[in-house]
Amino acid sequence: MKRWVKVREETYAIKLLADHASYPDDATFCLKPFANPNIDAEIKFANEKFNVQITIADPVWNGQNGGYDHRLVMEALNSQGVVIGSSSMHRENGKIVSGLPVKSFNQEFEGCRQGLIAALRRKLRSRAEDCKLLIHARGYSMHTMDFSLANLADSAIRELGAEINNSAFDEIFVVDEGDDQFFAYSCKRQARC
Repeated sequence: MKRWVKVREETYAIKLLADHASYPDDATFCLKPFANPNIDAEIKFANEKFNVQITIADPVWNGQNGGYDHRLVMEALNSQGVVIGSSSMHRENGKIVSGLPVKSFNQEFEGCRQGLIAALRRKLRSRAEDCKLLIHARGYSMHTMDFSLANLADSAIRELGAEINNSAFDEIFVVDEGDDQFFAYSCKRQARC
């Protein structure tokens, strides 16, 4: 079951990247075996072929784990139908409880930024050669109405500076649903694309 969920997460992130980067219709991808820890997929089109490692970034509210919050939100949605999505979640007496929702621009920006930083840190230890990092900033489109995904990603990358530029990744892509939810950064040239 967990592997099927991972396949869906990986293929959806690839679809978002292909849409945002306007890959041609004949572009293809091949998921790598589950046992390969450094490469999740290979993408090919025209004269370009590259490997990607894929991960998810969920907003981190109040220092909690963004992925765990997302899991609780989905569980609550499946059982109750309505959930506030901008606060930390926890279990209390067997029920899923939402904390107070964020109330300021700074709280929302910082929660999303911390989610990107956590996703980047998880992957920076990778030793994948000739590989790009693809981060699906899941649900960020509903949190970035007052600021851009590019500003968030730029801020997270600046904080991790040398770690990113010394990583094995050639390029970092951050994507989510929505027309303006795309950011690309070239690690080797140390300049934003």
